[in-house]
Amino acid sequence: MTHTVTIQEAEQRLKELIRELHAGDELVITDSDIPIAKLTPLS
Repeated sequence: MTHTVTIQEAEQRLKELIRELHAGDELVITDSDIPIAKLTPLS
């Protein structure tokens, strides 16, 4: 499942967002609605 957050939200909640990632998930970080980064869990 793909989750999308703004860079501002990612800055405030990064630890929590990383803990919530599960295998097969990805977290897309956007800046002004433009995707700038993608986080995926290692396992």
